[in-house]
Amino acid sequence: MKLLLVQPSRLEDNGTVLKWKRPFHPNLTLSYLAALTPDGVDVDDVDIVDERVEEINFNGDYDLIGITALTNQAPRAYQIADMFRSRGKRVVMGGIHASVVPDEAMEHCDAVVSGEAENVWADVLEDFKAGNPKKFYRSEKFHNLKKLPKPRFDLLNRKDFSSIFVPIQASRGCPHNCDFCSVTKFFGKSYRFRPVEDVIKEIKASGAKRFTLVDDNITANRRYSKELFNALKPLKIRWIGQSTINLGRDPELCKLAAESGCYFMGIGIESVDQENLNNMDKSWNRVTEFPKLLNTIRKNGVGLVLNIILGLDHDDERVFEKTLEFLMKNHTFHVILNTPIPYPGTKFALRLEREGRLLHKDWSQYTQGNIVFSPKLMSPECVKAGYWNILDRFFSYPSVTKRAFYQSWKNLYYYFRQNIEFGMSVKKRVY
Repeated sequence: MKLLLVQPSRLEDNGTVLKWKRPFHPNLTLSYLAALTPDGVDVDDVDIVDERVEEINFNGDYDLIGITALTNQAPRAYQIADMFRSRGKRVVMGGIHASVVPDEAMEHCDAVVSGEAENVWADVLEDFKAGNPKKFYRSEKFHNLKKLPKPRFDLLNRKDFSSIFVPIQASRGCPHNCDFCSVTKFFGKSYRFRPVEDVIKEIKASGAKRFTLVDDNITANRRYSKELFNALKPLKIRWIGQSTINLGRDPELCKLAAESGCYFMGIGIESVDQENLNNMDKSWNRVTEFPKLLNTIRKNGVGLVLNIILGLDHDDERVFEKTLEFLMKNHTFHVILNTPIPYPGTKFALRLEREGRLLHKDWSQYTQGNIVFSPKLMSPECVKAGYWNILDRFFSYPSVTKRAFYQSWKNLYYYFRQNIEFGMSVKKRVY
């Protein structure tokens, strides 16, 4: 059986397919799914296409097409599925969007996989080979993450990507269940960890020296994190990851992260307004503690990439200056600026729907910078204008220069590269 695995791009406003010049790093999902493919399917008969940088061969001699998609990729994913099925091909869809709205996805494919693939992927392939697939597959339990196969990055052309950072995963899950986030719904309400020795083996086998730890919170369990970071130190690698601000409560862990090669941590502070945090079930984030905790992280050599959401229910026009001032005062390495996206299945989306505030469900518009619901204290146009104004000013040359004086010297090359590249993208209104 010949298998094609596809990661769609997304549709632009004019309906064309968005193409990236060079995305940051390869896709982990497709490479990992290829590695999960059992021996009954010859690995030489598995192809991967990342549509952001490659074209899809709709006339290829494939027996089965697997498509995974995020919400804003779903309309393009459905187009791809429809085109293959019109040619008599069989299609299975999975990923976070299809898992949340399986009936919608089922209108465009032969089968839908909901949740993690490890416990059902072999069954999916066997059923399709036998010509008798089910319509819906759902894993009834979460995988224990032991002895995961090595992702098949050899099936991707790494030259298509701007970074030589290789994605790797050490844990899954999150107990916090913030109202805007779909991680808990998809990966579970508790943390699961790969054995440290398995992570180290995968890193060594890759031959790479730079990695993205794609975990939603790599410092969720301090004992595990310290064991992992100590094991990373002899490898002399560099890496980036994500953490909660609670990392700043443990200076030793911050120092270990830096010593193990961490450039920066993406930290979701979400808002500089405590009422917003309380409203999104993230009251354990305390705005009054932010400066001290962030300073502890930065002073110990870890750069701060702050995730902030603009346009929440307690935001008015003052939020823009307040947010930019906060970013500058805390010497932020980089910012990931978001607008509230009501992803299907989240508590946020359900609340907006009850309140009649959703403007539409055009999934292709569910991207950062777009406003797809009615904010309480500002117009959508005001939020959008303020969003781009902050980005223009944050990534300006004076801002980049000023913030550089507060970064670890080890991170300066990457700091300037990231800030200048993102500044150029912001000028083109691509972020």
